[in-house]
Parts: sequence; structure tokens; C-alpha cells
Amino acid sequence: MNFVSFSMFVMSICHLN
Repeated sequence: MNFVSFSMFVMSICHLN
């Protein structure tokens, strides 16, 4: 997993919370 994918994943989690 690259940094961009990781960042997008984290942002998705933050938006869901």
C-alpha cells in the first residue's frame, strides 16, 4: 500500500466517524 492509498483510506475512516 502506498502513501496515497493509505491517506485516502484514513480520510475515509475519518469521514465515516
